[in-house]
Amino acid sequence: MKINKQKMWKWGVGLFLITLLSLFYLNDSWKVSNEKWWDKYFACTPSEVSQDIVLVEIDDASLAEFGIWPWPRTATAALLEKIQSGAPAKIGVDINFVEKTNTEADLTLQRFFNENENVYIPIEGEGLRLNDNQWLAQGFIRPYYLLGRARQGHINFINSDDNVVRQVPLSVASGTDQYQSFSELLAGKTWNNSTNRIYFCPEKYFNHLSALEVMNKLSVEELQEKFAGKVVMVGLTVADLHDYVYTPLSKGDYMYGVYSHANAVNTLMSDKQFQDLPFYLDFLPFFFILLGFLIYLLLTEYYTITNASVLGLLLLSTWWVNMLLFDSGWRFNGWYYLVGLILIYLYVLVVHYILLFFAKQDLRRTFGFYLSEAVLNQLIANPDLVKLGGVRRHMTVLFSDLRGFTSLSEKLSPEQLVKILNIYLTEMSDVVLNENGVIDKYMGDAIMAFWGAPLDDKRHAFNACLAAWKMKNLLVEMNKTNAWQEDVILKLGIGVNSGEMIVGNMGGAKRFDYTVMGDSVNLGSRLEGLNKIYGSEIIISESVHAQVKNEFVCRVLDKVAVKGKTEPVTIYELLGPVAEATDKAKAFATNFAAMFDKYLAKDFSGALELLEKMPAEDLSVQVYLDRCREYLKNPPAENWDGVYVLKTK
Repeated sequence: MKINKQKMWKWGVGLFLITLLSLFYLNDSWKVSNEKWWDKYFACTPSEVSQDIVLVEIDDASLAEFGIWPWPRTATAALLEKIQSGAPAKIGVDINFVEKTNTEADLTLQRFFNENENVYIPIEGEGLRLNDNQWLAQGFIRPYYLLGRARQGHINFINSDDNVVRQVPLSVASGTDQYQSFSELLAGKTWNNSTNRIYFCPEKYFNHLSALEVMNKLSVEELQEKFAGKVVMVGLTVADLHDYVYTPLSKGDYMYGVYSHANAVNTLMSDKQFQDLPFYLDFLPFFFILLGFLIYLLLTEYYTITNASVLGLLLLSTWWVNMLLFDSGWRFNGWYYLVGLILIYLYVLVVHYILLFFAKQDLRRTFGFYLSEAVLNQLIANPDLVKLGGVRRHMTVLFSDLRGFTSLSEKLSPEQLVKILNIYLTEMSDVVLNENGVIDKYMGDAIMAFWGAPLDDKRHAFNACLAAWKMKNLLVEMNKTNAWQEDVILKLGIGVNSGEMIVGNMGGAKRFDYTVMGDSVNLGSRLEGLNKIYGSEIIISESVHAQVKNEFVCRVLDKVAVKGKTEPVTIYELLGPVAEATDKAKAFATNFAAMFDKYLAKDFSGALELLEKMPAEDLSVQVYLDRCREYLKNPPAENWDGVYVLKTK
């Protein structure tokens, strides 16, 4: 009877899981993940971009030549007239002409639009919402009325939940007004009524040239060679003007708006549209494949290589079917298949994991007294970690050391010294642990800690910097409140570096430590010692700076080659979180960076002029004052690259 109940429970929970997965599938509950999965199939090649699309970029070079944006509309009209002289089939102007400007200039642009019926300008819907397959807007951002007679198409995109653009509305309506998409008007084709999915290709694959070239460098004959019979799209490609969107190709970066519209036009012109599969080819296979996989697994052994191989075969088949349907223009929700198959497989392993439960409890009892909780949890998840060896990871390491502690120790009794150290190390260790760090070891008054293992930490550099900043501030506060009760003042130096490290159990078979090793670790130690040279408290490497520069104010300090290394590294002083940093600190960082640029460019007089305006009490300022004066007397070699080579650790 007990066995029957057990079987009923396993089958009942399994069927419930399939029902739940089916509901997720029908409601598209994992839409963002499914979209990201589908993104991976978009592998555009240059041959897939139509040669009948040309982009004219109003770029930085154009603004440098013709003035800041917005240009007078006479200038815009002149650019469009020059493009029109190349006999394009259509011109798409991805610029909003909303405001009234100079009346004469507005009339000049109006005449151009009136005289050229192959020109299209944008209109943008505000507050879009979907109602019965129709996108409705609260209103439109319209062109200035003098320009309103030009042919207009909506430039709205559909943002997915992850703020990535993947689709275009068929049309956008508000009241009695309804507009086709900008891309449809330019391509001369319409979107289907299914996905309206844009087949994105990188910007570099499109034919493009600068507005500066069009205006100043190309003759009418040359323009006709480039534009005749083609769709020419005009738009801004200047980052500061914020005309960009995030696309499946962005990977954290963005794509300029005019290129996003060009991709939509290219999708239509290249017939790269996609359609949803009918229900009987969409959901029903999903349900029956999961059901069959569940039955198979429950009728076989829970944990076998064969079952894992079957899972792998099904996952590969899902990928292959997805590719086949993708190439045929059909949308396939392969992400749900993958997740469903994996969850079913994991479910049947539950019994196996239960059997391992007591073994893990034994590990906890054995190691729980002398391993940190983070290491212990990782050890329980993977008992093989008990073995000697390590893995390579990208991590962040922190070294801190008290300044002048050796001389201080000579003035205190051993009991006083131990008391101060215990208070100091306890407080600083709590800061590290609170910021998800791992204390590697104590070396007298020095602390070594790391982030990124044993548990993954995508913000390991940020957490390490935050810990360093809090350690610095906490020490200041403890000095003020005389936390040491021995009337002493402590100062510290901290070095932080990110990079590839080996992390794991190091030592003998019976005695080992969970620690990190590698060149990146050694560099972190060297950075801590550099604080003495520059009078700083927290020095971070360029690899750390690249990860935290938007969240912390940092001051470039130098370009150095530490002892034992030939590869130079740019170092920075951490001045604090952006939200906490004072205007004075930010200005100092900016001015020092300007000085450093002149220094690297061998403009020592210019660097000296800036240095003399900086606080003379800052040791780093004195360092560069001495260097610049010396280089003015004795100029460096022709191949000097600004690297300061350290002779000591």
